[in-house]
Amino acid sequence: MGLFAHSLAYYSSVSEVIRPIEESEFPEFVRVLENAAGRHVTPQSVEDARISYPLDRALALCSDGVIVGGTASDALELTVCGPAVVPAARATLTGVLPTHRGRGLATALLTRQVQDLRQAGEVLVVATTSVPGLVTAADYAPVSRAAAVELHPRSLRLAAPERTGTVRMLEADELPTQLPGIFDRHRRRQPGQVHRRTDFWRTWFLDRPLYRIGDGPRFVALYQDDEGVPQGYLTYRLQPEDLREQPVGELVIEDLITVTNDARRDLWVYAATFTQARTVRAVNVPLDEPLRWLLSDPRGLRTTGVRDFLWLRILDIAAALSTRAYAVHDRLLLEVHDRHIRENAGRYELTVAPNSIACVRTDAPPDMVVDIAALAAAYLGDTTMTTLAAAGRVRECRPGALARADALFGLRPGPWTVTDW
Repeated sequence: MGLFAHSLAYYSSVSEVIRPIEESEFPEFVRVLENAAGRHVTPQSVEDARISYPLDRALALCSDGVIVGGTASDALELTVCGPAVVPAARATLTGVLPTHRGRGLATALLTRQVQDLRQAGEVLVVATTSVPGLVTAADYAPVSRAAAVELHPRSLRLAAPERTGTVRMLEADELPTQLPGIFDRHRRRQPGQVHRRTDFWRTWFLDRPLYRIGDGPRFVALYQDDEGVPQGYLTYRLQPEDLREQPVGELVIEDLITVTNDARRDLWVYAATFTQARTVRAVNVPLDEPLRWLLSDPRGLRTTGVRDFLWLRILDIAAALSTRAYAVHDRLLLEVHDRHIRENAGRYELTVAPNSIACVRTDAPPDMVVDIAALAAAYLGDTTMTTLAAAGRVRECRPGALARADALFGLRPGPWTVTDW
């Protein structure tokens, strides 16, 4: 039975229901979602949507039989702590037309979606969002963050400028044979990364203006180690200024993806010594980005902002906690509250032993009480249970439980996500 088994009578003459869509309704479904996002529908957007909105995972919000909103999901792989690559659902665009906002309908869509995904056997669902209040109402939590940084190449001194491999420019026809493989090796090592399917790369190589970070053409630098193995790449754009005074104002980093530390160092050296540009700017690097420690003066790297990036909702607690690795061996008893998925709520015993990890139901008194969103916030290690307890989201029932939980969940590296949607 769906979330809306009866009419939502906000007005006596209006009946609103959430239901799956039919094939014949798909173009109208896409039109509504595009309009809700502030865009006009195009034949290309309908074609793209057939990849991102599988028909059997799409939900329409209908008012008096007319589609006025919707949401959808598809499947991908997420890297969790370990690292381990696990299946996850991805919540794609959720939207409600402006004529029907302010009634809690978008929240109802997402709540229905997480309930359906749980019933379908999904363990985790991830999302990116420009409206945090919407996803928090469905008990998502931010699990990775993006730091924006900038530096000025002409005033920098590098503490260790020597390169250990080779950096060369790639031509457009080389990108499909080089970049996807490097990214796949990287994302399997980095918690928080999701895999990029063939359709993602197809669109990425088209370089459509809607998805660009910065203006101008894309340039790509490839790092190869001493044995000639590609271990990282840097994609960037050059922002022009006055042709005579300052031909290049900014180098804007789009992707800096590396498999090895040497690759990351050398590609940063490439960018940091690009003196043709006044400023080098990156909109998404990890919070623990090592570049600062390559500089003689660490203040040469300025953090200009930090924002949430990936959001996660735990759909099956026992399966989710059994999937990832932990930093120490211990036994932790959790009581978890979940207002939207009642079968998820309850007490769990997480046991991390030398050769096994298990999470099972229990009736034993808990070490701590946590709500499902707070558990998600700690899941990839971006936030500690101690911090969540200070905010009133976790209650310690046994002295020392918070410190033990922090030690358990605090596996490194920390989470980082670069793929948006």
